[in-house]
Amino acid sequence: VEYTLDECSVSGYVTRPDAARKNRSLQVFFVNTRPVKSLMLQSSVEEAFRQRMVSGKYPVCFLNISLPLEAVDVNVHP
Repeated sequence: VEYTLDECSVSGYVTRPDAARKNRSLQVFFVNTRPVKSLMLQSSVEEAFRQRMVSGKYPVCFLNISLPLEAVDVNVHP
């Protein structure tokens, strides 16, 4: 995956739907190279796969999201 729009970009890897897992343990997200846990990011990836996934399975992804520093709340805990 590699996409850029203005000052924001997403890069990384997402598996095919047939490589789905029974849990979300291999959904890994980084914001400006910092690891984060985010229900919003998990939900976004799962929504993108919703029509292609078997119920109860979750896509595997490793994504880095780059945002302008002023768009990230520095007080958010990973």
